[in-house]
Amino acid sequence: SAAVVTTRLPAQGNAGGTRSPGDSTTVVWLDADHPDGRLTIELPPGRRVRKALPLARGKGLALSTFQETAGPADFALYGPDGSVLFRTDEAESSCLDIVATGNGAFLAVDLAHPHRRGQAQRSVLVLDLLRGSRWTYSWSYGGDGEPTAWRLEETGVLRIETPEAILEYDRNGKPAGLVRKGRRKR
Repeated sequence: SAAVVTTRLPAQGNAGGTRSPGDSTTVVWLDADHPDGRLTIELPPGRRVRKALPLARGKGLALSTFQETAGPADFALYGPDGSVLFRTDEAESSCLDIVATGNGAFLAVDLAHPHRRGQAQRSVLVLDLLRGSRWTYSWSYGGDGEPTAWRLEETGVLRIETPEAILEYDRNGKPAGLVRKGRRKR
């Protein structure tokens, strides 16, 4: 399956890459069962696609869009019928990345929360598409839980690597494992 993104600019484009009200962007989700398009999404004028990710086995289409190139991005998960199953607003959280499992059962969304004073600055939202549930791993920069890396496993396990440990959370967000990293001798 694939997502084909088409952006049409007005004949008299703006210098400097600014958006024009005449811009139009269309996302078409294609798969073998629907070669003419399973779903077509018309974005509002001036919006562009940051990332479009069709999920395996026709489970849906994950889409992140933005208004300004260096600005925040929203996130939306569309179901096979085109309905919006989940959405974030870029005024609250900016989508940085989207990762899906190869089996189409789980999706992780890396989010930044720049406007949350006194709360977590970042999070990974994990969506269980089989059961329709979700949970979030959150952290702030410089905190003990800040990851150096994270990975979503095929089983829905979220693996978080911090400088001190490797943490694993099951598909429900419950701790599933902890491995302490050894200190390196210098």
